[in-house]
Amino acid sequence: MHAGDRPQLRRTTPTPSPAPLLAWAGGVTALLFAGAIWPVAPLRDAATGAAAGAGLYLTPAFVVLAPLNNTLDALSLLSVREHTTVWLALAVAYGAWRFMRRRAWRISNPGTPGPGAPHEVRLLVIALLWLVAVYATGALVSRPMAAIELPASDSDLVTIDFHSHTNASHDGRTWFTPERNREWHHAAGYDAAYISDHFTFAGAEAGVRANPPRASDGTVLFSAIECLEGGQHVNVLGVGAPDYALFDGRYLAAAAMEAAVAAGRTRPVIVQTIPGSLGRIPRAGMAKVVPVTAIEVADAAPRGLSDGDRNRAWILALADTLDLAIVSGSDNHGWGRTAAAWSVMRVPGWRDLAPPALEQRIEDGIRTDRRRAVHVIERTRPVWPTAPGARGIGGWVSIATGAPRFLAEFIWQLTATRSWPERLSWMAWLWAAVLLVMWRDATRASARHGAAVRETP
Repeated sequence: MHAGDRPQLRRTTPTPSPAPLLAWAGGVTALLFAGAIWPVAPLRDAATGAAAGAGLYLTPAFVVLAPLNNTLDALSLLSVREHTTVWLALAVAYGAWRFMRRRAWRISNPGTPGPGAPHEVRLLVIALLWLVAVYATGALVSRPMAAIELPASDSDLVTIDFHSHTNASHDGRTWFTPERNREWHHAAGYDAAYISDHFTFAGAEAGVRANPPRASDGTVLFSAIECLEGGQHVNVLGVGAPDYALFDGRYLAAAAMEAAVAAGRTRPVIVQTIPGSLGRIPRAGMAKVVPVTAIEVADAAPRGLSDGDRNRAWILALADTLDLAIVSGSDNHGWGRTAAAWSVMRVPGWRDLAPPALEQRIEDGIRTDRRRAVHVIERTRPVWPTAPGARGIGGWVSIATGAPRFLAEFIWQLTATRSWPERLSWMAWLWAAVLLVMWRDATRASARHGAAVRETP
């Protein structure tokens, strides 16, 4: 060896210990078993929060891919603030993972720099692409859906969506035709759905024309429209193209409506949608407006979920005070494969009715029974636990204390609302992945050891 030659330190990538991986997988498995011991009902009454007298029907395809389907369903049921909380939690977890990996590198390779900035940027981009891919899969990819399953002993119950869209709406997904709207609702267990496109009946007319002869022969579609009244977004049920005279552009014309009712037309059912300004909803006694007959207590759009959570008590108080039916709406524009809530009504003999007769019975029931007409069942989901109306420093304190509680509830409900077939699917995928990673690490360690032996003089 020449005087100037020095032995070069070989940089080695540390072989990961299987202990953290096994501990993580064991923790998830323990959570799944804990959820079986203290289960949470997957459906609840939207008005009371109590477990609903219904269950979820899951196809075999849904169960086989339960980890994917459960995760995408859970993400689809988050409000805007809750999505932000999940993203921040993932960012913290990613930062902790990179810190631990760099620390392991420095321990195994003392005196040598760790991976540089380009390496970290590449990993960050890959992580962001994975996150985008997960959300894109939930929004764009057709997959099995969880459907409501009502008691078979009560055949008079009908499930309804009072608020959905098609590609006839300006913000509807291009491929979401009325027939795809029907398929989406059928997969989620709806017996009937109202197409309430923005300021147009084109999608509703096409859907109604393709209805089956009997209401129970398949999911039936009814005609409605989403318009403006008193500065609020409302859905007008039981109207079609011949009723354009009741509207002034995008607005419901109160004078034209009153004239039509005076001439013998049945007053349509008007549904207040959320989000909205609940202090200004159209009601009896307000000048030049048509009062609403019902109000959404659950709307599946992210902003609707936020508003429904924040103002649930106010919405129910308005329904009680003004004698309004409470209903739910998917507000689906063609994105996602998760139903958040179902409106359930009792309509004796509905299965043998023609679709127009069922529509009439539904709307007559709301007009007559009002607050008692509809029972809303929703998916069990975590609700942001902050105090209503918190502002300023109190608002930030509320967010800081609410985020950990929300994340804990999110993780717990993800495991506690599962059926046993779903739990077994989770465990099968989890431990298959663990064994695969351990085999990969062992193979890489063996290869590195063989290379080191061959390099030894």
